[in-house]
Amino acid sequence: MGGRSGDFLINQNSQGAVVHQILAMSRLKRLYKEYVIEVTALPLRDGGFAAQISIMKDGRSYRDDTRFESGQVFASENEALEAGFVMGKQKIDAGFQATPIVRNK
Repeated sequence: MGGRSGDFLINQNSQGAVVHQILAMSRLKRLYKEYVIEVTALPLRDGGFAAQISIMKDGRSYRDDTRFESGQVFASENEALEAGFVMGKQKIDAGFQATPIVRNK
């Protein structure tokens, strides 16, 4: 599964004109073991892409969503997406445990 979404960024150039840019983000969502790993490739201002990784686990009475950043710069969207998925798998394989949400009764 994957997709693309966009957000508007409004800047002002040196002549005072308002410039609208569309920032496109690609997403990759894959099932790994009992978790869903979703990676978002975020374009960086100076070029390249960062990866934001989300590990989700659905329980019958809760949903846990843990997010973290790659901390790396990738040359392409696809490279960021694939590397982010590998990082998510590594975190799960290293013993990642979803933190249950405390519910008040």
